[in-house]
Amino acid sequence: MAHEIRLEVYTLQLRQKNKKEFQSFYKSFAVKNNIDKFVKDFIKFKDTLSVDESKQKSMQFQSKTLTKNSAKGIYSGIIESGDYGTESTLVNRKTKKVVFTKKKDDLDIKPFYYLIWLPKDKNIAFIMLQRTGIYGINSIFTNTFREFVESKIDQMIVDFSPFVSKQLAKKYLRNGALKEISLKRYDLPPDVIDQLGLKEYAEEILSVEIKIKAKKKGFSFNDKINTFIDDKNGKFFTIDSLKNIGIDGQHEEKVTVKLGNSSRVIDLSDTLEIRPYFDIDNEVIKDTTTGHPTFKSIDGIAKQYINDIENEIF
Repeated sequence: MAHEIRLEVYTLQLRQKNKKEFQSFYKSFAVKNNIDKFVKDFIKFKDTLSVDESKQKSMQFQSKTLTKNSAKGIYSGIIESGDYGTESTLVNRKTKKVVFTKKKDDLDIKPFYYLIWLPKDKNIAFIMLQRTGIYGINSIFTNTFREFVESKIDQMIVDFSPFVSKQLAKKYLRNGALKEISLKRYDLPPDVIDQLGLKEYAEEILSVEIKIKAKKKGFSFNDKINTFIDDKNGKFFTIDSLKNIGIDGQHEEKVTVKLGNSSRVIDLSDTLEIRPYFDIDNEVIKDTTTGHPTFKSIDGIAKQYINDIENEIF
């Protein structure tokens, strides 16, 4: 989907330049064992519109949206960010009439959710950043965070890495209820398009997708799941009859698994790893007027993921 909502997850670790040992954000920046001021100062650092000319992107924290849980070191809010550099024409999809022409210096600004988690007395922290389709704030956020940290302590470096969890995926697959299976193939081969009788519509075809939904209790695929987990190069579904519609090993596989009160979409397409993003498009509630996620909805989902990560690694 062009506007699919995801949460990208990254770890951040703090160290002195030319040293390998990581150190706690709390020990480095907390005031009287409280990290609030560090986060508030970071937000003030970019709470007016700033533009990164090299990336042709803008960034501005909406400071009024900041929510905090000082005891857990969790802070979340909204960043507005936009791109510029090319001209485009906006056309109303219903009337087919031009409503606005965006010039190359105009910023197309959108809201993005962020969450910063600075666990107390740990040498690792996390950020979650909203991605909407092809639009995200990873590069401008991480560059700004590095710049801010360096302004506070000279010779200090922040290392960012995508958070990829196999253990969390295994926990859900082995202990949860499989609620939905999604098989999707993009870039259909010409022979598949011919078999589907859609040759004249070839240019308009985006993908073919099969969804299998379970009843209340969910599917029981324990043997199949265990076999898949043990085979790093395996596919969850290898059914010959599906090859006729493009489900031939080049497809995308996702499953929705419920464990307790939480449901997770797990991407099985690449060696059983929960990727450095969570696909939340089917979970998040969107504003009917703007199409953007409501803050309460996306914030609740992100904090549930924090609970899962905390239970896994601490």
